[in-house]
Amino acid sequence: MKKFLIFATALLGIFAFVSQSCRNMKMPTVPATTFTATPTLSAAQETQTAIAQITQTAIALQTAGPSAQATATAAAQQTQTAITKFTQTVTPGIAQTVTITGTNTAAYTYTQSPTQTLIVTGTATVTPTSTQIVYTAGEYYSGNHYTPCYWMGTTRTDLPAPGLGGEATSIAVSGGIVYTAGYYYGTNHVPCYWTGTTETDLPDNGNGGDAFSIAVSGGTIYIAGDYLNADNDVPCYWTGNVMTALPYGANSGQANSIAVSGGTVYTAGYYLNGSYDAACYWTGTTGTDLPGNTNGAWAQSIAVSGGIVYTAGYYDNGSYMVPCYWTGTTRTDLPGNTNGAYAMSITISGGTVYTAGFYYNGSSSISCYWTGTVRTDLPVSVSGGEARTIAVSGGTVYTGGWDGYGPCYWTGITQTELPQDSFGGNVYGITVQ
Repeated sequence: MKKFLIFATALLGIFAFVSQSCRNMKMPTVPATTFTATPTLSAAQETQTAIAQITQTAIALQTAGPSAQATATAAAQQTQTAITKFTQTVTPGIAQTVTITGTNTAAYTYTQSPTQTLIVTGTATVTPTSTQIVYTAGEYYSGNHYTPCYWMGTTRTDLPAPGLGGEATSIAVSGGIVYTAGYYYGTNHVPCYWTGTTETDLPDNGNGGDAFSIAVSGGTIYIAGDYLNADNDVPCYWTGNVMTALPYGANSGQANSIAVSGGTVYTAGYYLNGSYDAACYWTGTTGTDLPGNTNGAWAQSIAVSGGIVYTAGYYDNGSYMVPCYWTGTTRTDLPGNTNGAYAMSITISGGTVYTAGFYYNGSSSISCYWTGTVRTDLPVSVSGGEARTIAVSGGTVYTGGWDGYGPCYWTGITQTELPQDSFGGNVYGITVQ
């Protein structure tokens, strides 16, 4: 779990050793204070909070006794020592006891005590707050075009698109930097990615293409998608700006998702085998077909855990679409609806498979996620919608997608609408840091 610095105020037992004239005076004590870190504050802001609390303690001492003013002044001066000496590294969400010990010597002008030594000692129980932030990527409709963007919590950041709008299809956060992949609209779709808000075009053979998924590993950016070659869509992935075409037979294909594990690149998607679309994944450039149905199957997402490849998607059983995931090449069907259902995203946490998607109830689409094969429907503010992406952090399931209002995400089953321009939008990628 991410660690961060807090500055803990303490249960201060303050003892002033004074001259003979005031040796028997009773010295004041300070009540216990619990300092809880706030996830929205920076380290500098946390410092100011600690300063304010210690200073308030010092002011309170001024009414405590004949020699309290000197003690209060010393306590105020002790602030800097508290900042520099009592900084602790703690784990968010776990109560810890921080021991505080320090001394400060200063001269004061008091008839009872020309010189004092302030000794500060005590403990404080600190329960830091988790700093997890939900990042989502997608687009919103601004009246005449779609604008690619990402949201940090509910704060939207628009992404520059040189053409006539575009979409952000995936998101990753590494080293505090937000990376998104997608495309913008030129003469054709132009595949690209953004580092923060800096856009970088990806090579596409000059005919256009799409970037659907992004991962960052060891400081290297990996992106999955496709490019147009004559009349065929060619599945591919990019390592930085270097494109690698994936085998797809003699027809068309598409790489929808990417994962990197142990230095190996894994991508998932499908290709047209001459008769129907066949779901598959690639290990490097080696393809593996996934069992589906001769009516067609599509892999939409990939994850690798414990050396095992997991993919999610759906297949056509001849009557409707069936959501499923594959463990290696073993297919597991997910409960959906006879009107059709789709698994769009997959993640693994604690050995459990989580997938997100949607199904049709006969009148509208219903967003949902599956824990293993147990389906959980997601509530929406306005009817209709789809869950397109999923992440699990700290045992909590996060999904992103849209409803009849526009882009949104769910924490468990609690929905959060994301700001847009009142014309709708979508979320395609989610990560939690």
